This record gives sequence, structure tokens and C-alpha cells, in this order.
Amino acid sequence: MPSQNDCHIRLSNYECYRPNCVQKLQEFFLRFGLEPQSITRIDLCLDVLHCDDGKDMAEFIRDYILEKYYKVHIARIAPPAPGGGL
Repeated sequence: MPSQNDCHIRLSNYECYRPNCVQKLQEFFLRFGLEPQSITRIDLCLDVLHCDDGKDMAEFIRDYILEKYYKVHIARIAPPAPGGGL
């Protein structure tokens, strides 16, 4: 049962793709005296079945979490266009 001191923190997709997002989240916790209790959800989406350079996908995900890779495109929210395209 949640207490009145519990809160839910959710990062926007835009923030998740910015450099140092993990460090910024840690700084947020420290600044406001928050203590993480659990992680209930992590979303990862890969639009490929394999890496062009032959890298194992588990290795790629691990390296992404360690911030060895960054998303190049800017996150954008837009309604779908007629026919399903952007």
C-alpha cells in the first residue's frame, strides 16, 4: 500500500535520449532527498534484429545503458498522418 510520502517519477522519451540522463536523474534524487525504492518499468525499443557491425544485441543494450551510444534524432511527438506515415 502506498504511503503519502510515495511518488512516481517518469521520464519523457525526450529526456531519456539526452546525454547524461542517468546522472541528471541521480542528481535530482540527491537534490530533493529522494531514495529510489524500485524500478517497475524500463522501455527499450529496437527497430532492428541485428547490428550491422555484428555486435550481439545484449552487448549493444548493455553499452547503451552505459551511455556508449546516444540517439541521433531528436524525439518528436506528432499525431499520425493519414495512411500511417509521419
